[in-house]
Amino acid sequence: MERRMYVRIAWCALFLSFTAAAGCGGTAVLNRANEISVASDPSGAAVTAAGKRIGVTPLVIRQQDVFPVVFPPENQDAYGTLVISKEGCKDHTVRVTNEVIRKGVNAKLDCGQSELVKPRAGAPAAPPPAIRERLLRLNELRDQGLITADEYKEIRAKILGEL
Repeated sequence: MERRMYVRIAWCALFLSFTAAAGCGGTAVLNRANEISVASDPSGAAVTAAGKRIGVTPLVIRQQDVFPVVFPPENQDAYGTLVISKEGCKDHTVRVTNEVIRKGVNAKLDCGQSELVKPRAGAPAAPPPAIRERLLRLNELRDQGLITADEYKEIRAKILGEL
């Protein structure tokens, strides 16, 4: 009798998981409780969580990236937020809530109005995207401990020398 009850519970759980996936249009990714799926249209957009660059869409990020335990008070506006950005598109900012965690983020970026992202007259121009991306990637390598501090300084100097 007890074994039958466990089998019945297992079948119910399986049925509910398929029902939940079907109810989301079949496009949602069923994540673990501590993960958030992030996608964008167009894909390949940079994702910044709590002020720190995490990666490029599509990706799955951890909640602790959005809500870090240690966080500088001067950056409190960035705590709990995701910024999805792509060159030529308007940045898309999302305040992470329980619903966002459950459903994930599928950002439709506004890339049709390039004048919104152009620097104003007199404002300093941003570095060329290739150099900017290389510097961001270099920071990631340093943060992950894949290169030494000396290697970081040497490579950074070479990249900045191209400006």
